Amino acid sequence: MFKNQIKFTDKLLFDYYVISSMRENEIYSPFPFYLEKSVFEQMVHATHTLDKLVKRIMVRMLAEPSKKLFNMGKFPYLEDVLSLDNTMLPLFWARFDAFQRADGGIFFSEFNYDKPCAQREIIVSDIMNPHNNPNFNFVSMFKTGFQSILGQFGITKSNPTVAILVDPNHYEEMHLAYLYIDMLKPLGYEFIIAGSKNIEVNDNKVIAFDKEINIILRQFPTEYLYEIEKLKEILRLFNEGKLLIINDPRVIIAQVKSLFAYLWDMVEDKHPFLNKDEVQVIKETIPYTKIFTNSMQAELLNEKDKYVIKAIYGRYSEEVYIGCMNNQKEWEDTIQYVCNSEKEHIVQEFCQIKKEKILKFNGYKFQETESFGNFGIYLTNGEFSGICTRWSQDYLTEDDTIWSTPVGVRDRSLKIENLAYDKRQQIWEEIEDEAAFDWGFTGGFSGRYEAFSLQVLVLEPEMLLEIEMASKQMASIFKKAIGLVQSKSELLCSVLGIDESLSRLVSQQLTNCLTFIGRFDWVVDSKGHLKLLEFNAETPAGIIEGLMLQSIIHKRLGKDLQNPNINFGNTIRQSFESIIKDYQKIKQIKNIGIVSSTYDEDWYNTNIVYQLIKDLPYNFIVGDITGLEVREGKIHLYGTPLDAIYRYYPLSWFAEDDYFDGVVEALDKGTFSINPPSTLISQSKAFLPLIWELIDQGFYDEYETNFIKKYIPRTVLDPKGLNMGDYCIKPYFGWEGQDVEFSFNMQKDIKEILDGEYEYVFQERIDIQTVAIDIYSTFLNSKEIMYP
Repeated sequence: MFKNQIKFTDKLLFDYYVISSMRENEIYSPFPFYLEKSVFEQMVHATHTLDKLVKRIMVRMLAEPSKKLFNMGKFPYLEDVLSLDNTMLPLFWARFDAFQRADGGIFFSEFNYDKPCAQREIIVSDIMNPHNNPNFNFVSMFKTGFQSILGQFGITKSNPTVAILVDPNHYEEMHLAYLYIDMLKPLGYEFIIAGSKNIEVNDNKVIAFDKEINIILRQFPTEYLYEIEKLKEILRLFNEGKLLIINDPRVIIAQVKSLFAYLWDMVEDKHPFLNKDEVQVIKETIPYTKIFTNSMQAELLNEKDKYVIKAIYGRYSEEVYIGCMNNQKEWEDTIQYVCNSEKEHIVQEFCQIKKEKILKFNGYKFQETESFGNFGIYLTNGEFSGICTRWSQDYLTEDDTIWSTPVGVRDRSLKIENLAYDKRQQIWEEIEDEAAFDWGFTGGFSGRYEAFSLQVLVLEPEMLLEIEMASKQMASIFKKAIGLVQSKSELLCSVLGIDESLSRLVSQQLTNCLTFIGRFDWVVDSKGHLKLLEFNAETPAGIIEGLMLQSIIHKRLGKDLQNPNINFGNTIRQSFESIIKDYQKIKQIKNIGIVSSTYDEDWYNTNIVYQLIKDLPYNFIVGDITGLEVREGKIHLYGTPLDAIYRYYPLSWFAEDDYFDGVVEALDKGTFSINPPSTLISQSKAFLPLIWELIDQGFYDEYETNFIKKYIPRTVLDPKGLNMGDYCIKPYFGWEGQDVEFSFNMQKDIKEILDGEYEYVFQERIDIQTVAIDIYSTFLNSKEIMYP
């Protein structure tokens, strides 16, 4: 992955004009981030609504320039800019900076109409082509939008000269100028990159480097245009229609941050200028904003964590002061500075930003990094044309620390819902007590952390139905492959890493059940698609949580929601009876052992199975796995001979441990296993590579093949078969994530892994969709990003 990142950076440096620096390999991550569809649509809708409103405000303000609607502060030539009276053309570019609120919804931190950057981030996102790519039309709209404005202005020359005005000291903007030229060059225009000192006016013509300029494309702030010596003459020529300036300098009305305060003033005054939709969008997406006055000092000092102070002409996150990022002394100094400053400032409510887990390159490898996303919603001629994201570990998006990722849009998203807002602690403890006293579950804490939550993952009915139907079909596909392995056990068991001493046992086919209780481990990927990571066929945990805890919490808090596990207990009981019925066709069954290790989680899951079946007409003996012994070819538990046994214990461990000498032979001949021995076949991680190999051998029909490709990530025994550098490395018989590695941060060379002591499979890494959930411990709580 390190070499791939270097190649990726080289492409960006040479093809897209990224600035070379010490952290050039860290600026872009190739791993896409997928935005929730409803959030993306809200961002675009709010941007369009506010853009139209802002333009109406500009028209209103320019109609009576002497009657200022709101405080725009001051800078040289502001009045000259506002007094221009030629017709404003469509604004070529604009970018709204959107954030996701931690508690849901979005907000905009600022509008960038004057000289918005981030075009490169959008283009790079597009070339990476993530799922539901929102940037596919950006370059096309950039070209046609620019050409459209020239046509409306009346420029008919076949090759007009465009000067891209930049500050040469701002390297990023200088480099972007070359990117613009690459995009616009097919239109046949001539381009010059110029700074403020390169532009002259001679004979009523704007000149740069001895060439007449027809168009100025500004990557240069309006409030700094005074650095151009002949600015007044340039503005006159623009006003007379002899020069086109993009964007029109009057766009400063939309750029200044005091506009946010004016929007809120109109909302509070119920101003008829705003329509109902605009009022709603302002309330939902614009942080409450007021112009800073000295009378605010006391409140700002006493409630520093609630506020942000910004200069109305601040750029690049400069002169943004966030109360919660300062200690009290720093905050006092900030307020004193603002009070004494000649610059105008605004005060905004502080909005907590939602965190995401992003793969960031740290110079050596990729690592998961909790980050805040700044989403730039880009408009070309007033229409949505792209979105980019810049990630930061801080609330401020500063150029020397941020990085970017491609952006896609999810098909669907997972939802977390709070069931207990009031008296959460009391309700949680009452549920814990009920679980302990009625079910023997004393695992309410995992270390110092609460081991179950009163927040729920809410599945849409369509997703639940897909999980159910996909699981049934997956069971059929697995059974078909298991049958093949059983018929060729001497050949295929070794391929799956199954010990030779077990090959005869796993070939038994005494029941038609795939397993007694198994657990398919489904995830929803970042695009919103279901994927199957693996199948725990032997000792699936989660039974007590899915049955008992789910039932208690649903009964107490979730009556408005459907419990999908309502038939879970009955299904386990029916599965048990079905297997016993198959075994009794061979011989009578009376004594049944139920065993597990003494590890608490194993015992909880074993005990609840016993509780579900204990009234059936058999003699059940429940005990510790170490109580087993073999006498005369039959397994005994605490001296009682067993006709059948339910083992919450991996079959392979019996073969590996001398303590259990004779158990494998007894399961083959004298004692039935309720969870069939064949479960070891699908328990091996190498079973999924076998399924993929069987596709190539024509073993599965067309429907089954398409199903496998849709739901099972490609899994192989040699990473060369993946044709990708982003994969997960798993041992054949690892448990609970033991020894699992990811290619993006593995510490060993791949050859060392392949030649090592253990056998591994290599599986396409699934970027799992995350949820934010409240985590409680004995002394604190926090909102964490988790992978369901």
